[in-house]
Amino acid sequence: MNIYILLGSYNFTKFVLITCENFYSKLPVIEDAIKKSAFISLDMEFSKLYDNVSKPFSFFDTNEERYKKLRQQVSDITCIQLGIAIYAYDANNKTFGVSTYSFYTYPTTFYKSDSVVNFQTSCIEFLSKFNFDFNKLFHSRVPYLTNEQELKIRSDMLDELFFEKYFETNLKFRNINSETLNSTINENLKLSLLNKMMGIKHLINLISKLKKPIIGHNCALDILILYNQFFTPLPENFKDFQNFVFNNFGPIYDTKLLCKEVKRIVSTNDKWMGSSLSEIYSYLKEGEGEKYSSTISIQLIGIEEPQDMKLHHAGWDAYYTGYCFVKMIHIIKSLSCKNEQRNLRYTLTELFKSIEFSKNKLFTSRSISNILDLETNEHNNQTNYLIIQNKGTFYKALDLKKLKYDLKQICNFDIKLLSNYTALVAFPFMHSRLIYALKTNYNVENYTIYQKKKRNKQIIGFSLVMLPGLRPTVPVRLQ
Repeated sequence: MNIYILLGSYNFTKFVLITCENFYSKLPVIEDAIKKSAFISLDMEFSKLYDNVSKPFSFFDTNEERYKKLRQQVSDITCIQLGIAIYAYDANNKTFGVSTYSFYTYPTTFYKSDSVVNFQTSCIEFLSKFNFDFNKLFHSRVPYLTNEQELKIRSDMLDELFFEKYFETNLKFRNINSETLNSTINENLKLSLLNKMMGIKHLINLISKLKKPIIGHNCALDILILYNQFFTPLPENFKDFQNFVFNNFGPIYDTKLLCKEVKRIVSTNDKWMGSSLSEIYSYLKEGEGEKYSSTISIQLIGIEEPQDMKLHHAGWDAYYTGYCFVKMIHIIKSLSCKNEQRNLRYTLTELFKSIEFSKNKLFTSRSISNILDLETNEHNNQTNYLIIQNKGTFYKALDLKKLKYDLKQICNFDIKLLSNYTALVAFPFMHSRLIYALKTNYNVENYTIYQKKKRNKQIIGFSLVMLPGLRPTVPVRLQ
């Protein structure tokens, strides 16, 4: 099925479903489109999503801690459908053209190569509800090799008896006389077999080599799975992951984070329900957001757009993600021009420069900044931390159950007990009204101020001990 979508006055988009039957015939066209592209938007459908083992996110998480939780979560998740939308930019007309592809992708056995894939019942039921074709997945998928598998097969192919062993281990070739074939088989056939097994890795390697900008929506899991599934197992520490991303990918942008900036700068009267992909797309395409980017028009040609969005089809979701990205970067650039005429057609450089603040930052839930920063490893902003103690001259143990109940009446929070008397509480934001509400029943202090006082007490206590002939008659209480 081919779908043509016009951006501007003449560019078009093609949606193509890719299986092993048409992958190699389409490969040169897709590779050429990637080479000419301005950016690539990605989306994935997963074999599973949630488990009961991964630790929950916390407002206290550092980048390192958040990464390790995400790493554990994706360790046994497999991308079973990959959507790639390739956006090209026409510099003369300042318009975007896009070709969109949806790949059923799944590992396959080859010689000694085998894989284990975990599925989750709820994910299967969810995808089935959106007409995911599992027959195509299992019978017509596009294969791939990890870096390790590729090296192993290349090494095995150095064996002069490789094909003889290969035919023996594959039932469909057992009736073939390998001695007869050995006279005609050469290195070209080995290379052909390896290329067939590489499958979609050809495209992922090309995107990596060219360092094309990658766009995703709420794509932290997608980026980690892209690394873990198609390259090599995720490293244990965040710094190594950052280095790999820096060396192997172009800049990454998350439309979930860009959505926050757009919400901040557009009219507060706009009716915008949320930050899901479908909500952002609806707002930008036919809602009140359309007026901010009217110079970039997108129109289906040759086929009517479905009345309902084709959500949870990776190719379509990749297209919607790229569509929202184009619209939002135009809005951000346009509304940031205070002394210039707005809603112009900008150069690609101008558009990307306007969103430099969001480069290589991925959205994550339940964090103070909502960001996993791929360029730094700074701790979360501790100004959103409060120290809470009971009121009174003397220390009194906190009633944790009551404290949690009181906090729930105000906003989301995470809590750590530093002692029976002192709690450290993290909030997604800090506001004077929040502190005022807590001060009714508790002693409340900013965490940075508390730390400074504690360090001063420690210095004073240490100084008293070190003075010759002097010993403190009353122990210094360090809380």
